[in-house]
Amino acid sequence: MVGMIEREQTAVREIIVREAREEDVSRMTEIYNQGILDRHSTLELEPHSVSYEKAWFLSHGRREPILAAEHRGQVIGYAALSRFSARRCHDHVKDLRIYIAREWRGKRIGGLLLGHLIQTARDLGVRKVVLSALLSNEAGMRLYKRFGFRTVGVYEEHGYLDGEWADMVIMEKLLTREPSQCDAPVNNAPHRAERPAVSG
Repeated sequence: MVGMIEREQTAVREIIVREAREEDVSRMTEIYNQGILDRHSTLELEPHSVSYEKAWFLSHGRREPILAAEHRGQVIGYAALSRFSARRCHDHVKDLRIYIAREWRGKRIGGLLLGHLIQTARDLGVRKVVLSALLSNEAGMRLYKRFGFRTVGVYEEHGYLDGEWADMVIMEKLLTREPSQCDAPVNNAPHRAERPAVSG
């Protein structure tokens, strides 16, 4: 048991968190599809294609960072901020997506990624991060609460998943209340494509 814990700690120390690259999209798609198939992270039912996820990736501008966790050259998880809305009044609100490869869940990778992503968002002047999560995703709920997300409400019976109605929790985290950082108009980098309607 001790040996296994030591190996896991060593593996975590070898993880690099970096900006995701276009060549990562295939592996990121695989990880996202694991979340769909495992039925614990999203209401999506059918796996996504790499081309679909590439369009999602390319829709992100400078203020919608996507970070990847890499272990010995392989992406093992990723976290992203996406536009919450196309309306200009919501420029400072970003929607969170975070997915971890099946074999790396429960090994603190989610916390590692989310910590880096929140700091990156602060550096970019993002005011608020929001998310929706399946109420049954207990590990995800613990992670979000640990990082200071508060529950805004619950959409009851928000989707039909494998013969049962599923509830979705809506959460938010305010990153800064400093007007000097957030209230001025934002000079967003141009978006390269429209954001696909992706849930999760």
